[in-house]
Amino acid sequence: MEARIGAFLATQIAGARDVRVTALRRIPGGASRETWSFDAAWEGDAGPRQQGYILRRDPDAGLLESDRGAEYAVYRALEGSSIPAPRAYWLELDGRWLDRPFFVMERIDHCFAAPAALMAPAMHRIHDEVGRQKMAILGAIHQLDWRRLDLSALGTAPEPAQCAATELEKWRSVVHKEELEPQPVLELALAWLGTHLPPPPRAVALVHGDYRTGNFLFDRHGTIRGVLDWEMAHFGDPLEDLAWASIKQWQYARDGKVGGLLTRREAIRLYRAASGIEVEPAAFHWWELLGNVKMAAIDLTGARSFVEGRTREVLMAIVGRMLPSLEVEIIHLLRSGPQAGEVRD
Repeated sequence: MEARIGAFLATQIAGARDVRVTALRRIPGGASRETWSFDAAWEGDAGPRQQGYILRRDPDAGLLESDRGAEYAVYRALEGSSIPAPRAYWLELDGRWLDRPFFVMERIDHCFAAPAALMAPAMHRIHDEVGRQKMAILGAIHQLDWRRLDLSALGTAPEPAQCAATELEKWRSVVHKEELEPQPVLELALAWLGTHLPPPPRAVALVHGDYRTGNFLFDRHGTIRGVLDWEMAHFGDPLEDLAWASIKQWQYARDGKVGGLLTRREAIRLYRAASGIEVEPAAFHWWELLGNVKMAAIDLTGARSFVEGRTREVLMAIVGRMLPSLEVEIIHLLRSGPQAGEVRD
């Protein structure tokens, strides 16, 4: 595989000769795409060069179907913006190089992404700072003037009044396509969501779609240096991202904190300050419930991929066993609702 990547790079780097790829390794996670890290060295017109890269390749089967071209386009569009993100270099759709489509982007070294690294006792000292930056960056994403960016790959933006219904129908379709058996709890949630649509946002925003601890790079000083995994990016209601980041699935410290970092109240306060967007409790509750249905739909996709033999990735076998805990949370959200005048802790 190193030789094949080297052959590809030789066609992409102007003037590169004797391209050598070393230290190739697969990075754990990346259930929607395989993520590989490698070093490249070559002879150029100005002398020897070397650089570290990340390669994101389509899997044989994953947790969700997404457009790698759209993800690549988002990275390219964000270059030079206020949002920290790795630079994307090349998109390759031809399977002749690595059997499946892939793209190559910048590797940001001396950073961590795994939630386990952030939850380690030695990292507790940076939790407040990482949490503050996490909410500030999310606010900045939602304040982007996306109409000035080249984001045509994401399609046409919905009208504000259609944001919730569009996402609900998207994930309803995934549940019905991927379920291996009847899903009565999910059907109950889908029915409730369909009859309790939230008020529309004041403005449609660029939505990351999977904004959470684990999808950004941070260093030992608590600086977030790159937001990753834009494969679910789309235009929609900004509260979708905030609620997704807050679901119980991502409470890694198991202490109720958003992403293992901040209390929900503090996270929302920081987000309001960064985005200027009011967080209406009923709307937040609706998006939180949809977030749990979305997580269940993703897990169903992975489980079907494994059961049908399209992948042997162990993670795909595991995710199907996460459904009961999601069902418990969905029932809890259906029964509790938002507390009057405040967002539920």
